[in-house]
Amino acid sequence: MARKETFISFCERYYFLKFLVLMMELTKYEIARLIGARALQLSMGAPPLVKAEDSKMSFIQIAEVELEKGIIPLSVVHNGAS
Repeated sequence: MARKETFISFCERYYFLKFLVLMMELTKYEIARLIGARALQLSMGAPPLVKAEDSKMSFIQIAEVELEKGIIPLSVVHNGAS
C-alpha cells in the first residue's frame, strides 16, 4: 500500500515540475540545480522553510516541497539570449 502512495506522489511531483517548466520557464536543468543547491544548504544546517511531513524526509525531498510551494530562497537569472 505504501508503495502505491509513493508512486502517486512521484507522478504528482513529476506533473507539477512539468507545470513549473511551462509557467516559470525553467528548464529541467535549472530545476535540478535549484533543488540540489537548496538540499546542500539544508545539509549544511540551514533551517527548512516548510514543516516536514515525515520525520524521514531527505534534504532533497524537503527542497522539492519548498520549490513546489514557491518558497525556495533561490532564483534563476536569465541572460535573455535564448
